[in-house]
Amino acid sequence: MFLGELLVKMQDMSSKDNTFQHIIFMDSDIIVVDDLRCVFETSMDFDMALTFRNNKEQPINSGVIMIRGQIQSVSR
Repeated sequence: MFLGELLVKMQDMSSKDNTFQHIIFMDSDIIVVDDLRCVFETSMDFDMALTFRNNKEQPINSGVIMIRGQIQSVSR
C-alpha cells in the first residue's frame, strides 16, 4: 500500500521534479552508524536490494530492504 501510494505521488511529481529520495525499510533493532547513500551511488544495477544470509532454508533476511528512488524501481 505504501509503495503504491508513493508511486502515484512520484508519477504526479515527475513532470515537475525528477529527483526522489531512496527508500529504506529496516527492522526496529537495526542501528545505522554511517551514511547509507553509498549503497545507491556505488551499486547502480539494482531496483531493490535485500540482505542475504548463507542459510538454505531462509536465504533472504528482510531486516533491510532498499529501493532505488526512481519510478521504474518503485513500480517493479
